Amino acid sequence: MKKFEYRHVFTKEYNFYLEKANELLNTISFDLSKDIIDLSYQDIICYFQSNYNIHFAFFEANPLEFPENNSWEVDKVENDQSWIKHKNLISNASFEFLDNEIVERISGITIPHGDRTLIFINQDRPFRRIIFTILHELCHYYFHIRNNSKALIFTSLNSEQLEGKYSDELIPFENEANIIGSILFCPTEKLEHMLLCSYNFKDMCRYTQMSESAMHNRLLNYFKHILHLNNQNALNFVLKIRNGQSHIYGPINYKISAKLQNQEKASTNLYSTNIICEICHFKPNEIGSKFCPICASKKTKLYNTLSYLKKEKVMKYSIVKTNSQGTPLDCPKCGTDNLEDNFNYCPYCALFIHNMCLGSNDNRFIETSNFGDYEEKSIYEQASSACGEYLDGGYRYCPKCGNETSFLRQKLLKNWEEELSALEASKKEKDLFFIEEDIDIPNEDLPF
Repeated sequence: MKKFEYRHVFTKEYNFYLEKANELLNTISFDLSKDIIDLSYQDIICYFQSNYNIHFAFFEANPLEFPENNSWEVDKVENDQSWIKHKNLISNASFEFLDNEIVERISGITIPHGDRTLIFINQDRPFRRIIFTILHELCHYYFHIRNNSKALIFTSLNSEQLEGKYSDELIPFENEANIIGSILFCPTEKLEHMLLCSYNFKDMCRYTQMSESAMHNRLLNYFKHILHLNNQNALNFVLKIRNGQSHIYGPINYKISAKLQNQEKASTNLYSTNIICEICHFKPNEIGSKFCPICASKKTKLYNTLSYLKKEKVMKYSIVKTNSQGTPLDCPKCGTDNLEDNFNYCPYCALFIHNMCLGSNDNRFIETSNFGDYEEKSIYEQASSACGEYLDGGYRYCPKCGNETSFLRQKLLKNWEEELSALEASKKEKDLFFIEEDIDIPNEDLPF
């Protein structure tokens, strides 16, 4: 048996675990329709609970075991959910009292039980430790139990000075669960975002909910294995961040930018270089559009992986979903799904159902007399004499000429300025919550 607290791994081994973590993060990102950079530990837990037959149970020591509680005039306390301290962390969890000796030694247990897997979590630990234990045990389930015919039981030991003792056979499993668990806790994209935006060390911990020791080791692994610094330089970078020496972010940003440029040259799977509107922050799909299809602006700027990691604002505006022929899947006015591609109007509410350019104001009206009388053409007539193409169901303006579209004119799409203002107001509320959430949580040594 070997003492086990934190094992340094070779870069080849770390990158193997990183690749597996990224595959899982991509799966979760796709399932939740959420960018990896925005995934939180709550999203990771939600994904597993929604897709796999896993049951969580929190545990702690029976209070009647302690002499100081002898004054309680009861012989027995019941195992029920009222004892759960963090009810919002796991949905539908149960609760168990275990012997104090077990509670002092163990932070988590993962047990395959037929088609179901049981995960026990020690709730008598600091909150951030509990989060990591959950992610650690989920890694054991996903990588070591899910497709394994051999029923393995994994036990995570508590860490006060030492993480405990693991056999030589179990150490590779623990290494993998520790490293992948830490990457799930703080994906590389999120870590690079914080470094590029010069977050101080305590804000990094608050933003991710990681403990200070956990964030220390996450940064150390990143500098060593991803930016390829030697041990001493990697540790110096971490210590300077921890000590608030802001000048260190200059060389860090330089190294991250160089890494991203090399990746973009080598791969087309990353966030590709593109154009973004400077006014409404929309990133159009078409190349060479003269006008932004959301706000009709001509002002654009370059948007690439570095922009993404710095979280430069990209807006996703409301949209009417259409098929490849430009026909709505459901009528955006009355909701019927009985629409065919050859229809111009909804047969139930008479809505013009295709999003098309309506042309300029000169195309909107027709003169009806020699005395200057005008009347407005129908939407169909305006669309027929304008650019004449079916447009994306979210476009407010024609990307060719910048004129209004039929969906905007018929008020099927929200005003882009209102949507942008609502998003900014929502972000301000989140920022306020982030500031108010600055509470003192005890640190603990985590094994990654």
